[in-house]
Amino acid sequence: MAAEYMAAENKAPDPEALSAASFYTPKDLATTWSLLSVTTLGNCLIASYFIPYLPLWMPLTWLALALSTGGIQLWCATRPILQRWPLPQRLHIERGIFWLSQICMGSAAYLLYVPGNLGMLGVLNVCVVVIGAMSVLQFSGDHWRGAIGAALAVLPTATRYFFEDSWLLFSLGIGGYVVVVALSMFGHMQYKALIEQAALRKRAEIAVDATAAVGLAKARFFAAVSHDLRQPVHAIGLYLAPLLNRAQDAASQKALSGIYQSWHALDDLLSQVLDLTRMDADSLHAELAPVEVAPLLRGLVMQHSAVAERKSIRIVAMAMPGRYVLADVLMLKRVLSNLLDNAIKFSLEDGRVVLVLRSVQDCWCIQVRDAGVGIAADLQAKVFEEFVQLSNPERDRSMGFGLGLSIARRFMALMQGEMVLRSRPGQGTCISVYLPKANVAALDTLHARSSSHSPNPSPAVQAMLQLPSAISRVTQASGHSILVVEDDVLVTQAMLQLLSELGLPILHAANAADALVLSAKVCMAVCDVRLPGATNGLELALQLQQRGVPCLLMSGETSAEIRQAAQVHGLALLIKPVKPQALLDGLGALALRTLH
Repeated sequence: MAAEYMAAENKAPDPEALSAASFYTPKDLATTWSLLSVTTLGNCLIASYFIPYLPLWMPLTWLALALSTGGIQLWCATRPILQRWPLPQRLHIERGIFWLSQICMGSAAYLLYVPGNLGMLGVLNVCVVVIGAMSVLQFSGDHWRGAIGAALAVLPTATRYFFEDSWLLFSLGIGGYVVVVALSMFGHMQYKALIEQAALRKRAEIAVDATAAVGLAKARFFAAVSHDLRQPVHAIGLYLAPLLNRAQDAASQKALSGIYQSWHALDDLLSQVLDLTRMDADSLHAELAPVEVAPLLRGLVMQHSAVAERKSIRIVAMAMPGRYVLADVLMLKRVLSNLLDNAIKFSLEDGRVVLVLRSVQDCWCIQVRDAGVGIAADLQAKVFEEFVQLSNPERDRSMGFGLGLSIARRFMALMQGEMVLRSRPGQGTCISVYLPKANVAALDTLHARSSSHSPNPSPAVQAMLQLPSAISRVTQASGHSILVVEDDVLVTQAMLQLLSELGLPILHAANAADALVLSAKVCMAVCDVRLPGATNGLELALQLQQRGVPCLLMSGETSAEIRQAAQVHGLALLIKPVKPQALLDGLGALALRTLH
């Protein structure tokens, strides 16, 4: 991609190759009206200066000539047929009218010339110089035509000064020629500046296009890598769960527990790194909706209560019901869960962590306070950097990876919120999350999120698989099997082994066509979204549901489109890697729906 950008930059336009027509185009009607209004007023003012010193017909003739060229210009600007002419022809017409106008302005050398009156001749000199300067400015992108216009307006008067018997007027004549040369040079400088600006703008456009291409390539790479990375991690988790349950001796249990802990750490790291990648690629967007704070805090307290109890830490949540923030519920859970986890991790034993909801103008402020070690002022900005852990120089994985606060702050930015940290060494830390208040006057019932987004239990709890009774009741009552639709060999083998060890009847299909053939023999199905062939897992799930087979979707892709499509069709979606218990819980929910 860098090579492509360099090649594109080398193709950037040569400043000398850009034509004057690139910068000057005929004006629209509104601009023409504005210019004519200003110039007409100025011409009337100029003519009024000379009426007391000249025969009336002379300044009036000059004014009529000036107004006639303005009328011609206005007539051309209002003719639709002329506006449809090719640009080069329209440019020729407007330039011709402009030069005619400057010739009329130059007639001031005869019609506004007051012989022997140095004061009025000085006024005339100022007027023609101003007219010449305006012509150069008007044609700043067409500099030599502007210079000709300035010469037509200024030089007739300057030339007439040479024939007066006065050194002052002679010097004014020379000054007129010098002014024309200076205006021409100024116009040329303006032209060069416009050329350079145009070249820089085109290079900037090329750079922006290249950056956008990099972002698109990054997003595509992420989508592919995300799926391919999640598949083997998902399979490892499925393989480990039954092994942990079957391990007999202490040594095997310890070894498998260590493997499981490592897998859990890999799972967490993969999720966080992929979140960062999606945010960098601008493929992760917040789905803002009203979220009630009190139930959310209550669930977080329950989720972290076991970890807090091990350190004798008390978690206190203070939030009145009926308070809603405008947020993405999944992102907000991740943010607050991370803050609460950090508060527990860095609190002293027998301490207390407080979650409190406060109203601040048009925002709700959710604060997470602890009485831990605190953070020095000069280090507070660093805690939001990626892979930075101030109190973990040994890189102990049990202390996290240093990504949580960085991801939390990015999530807050996506939700149009703000995160503020206040801390003092030895006095604890308070992190405040500010989110807009939600208007819940017409709040509809919110759709429940899929079970894949529920907080992950600790590895110790996750290892003890519990088969929901509803699954066995459905399979036994129907006499049918559970269909696994998955084309990845490793994932297929792991799922079949896990479900078979739990005594469940299983059938497998690697594509949609085989799955439809087996649909009469199954009572529920688990479908991967990405399948070989023309029919994907979402389309297959809809077809199976039409045949009375409820389906659970699984995907290694995390795009919002897949989640939205699953929600629209009422399908539960699990994002890989899926923990074994989450898979069983998802099947249990399907079974309960079948029983009811």
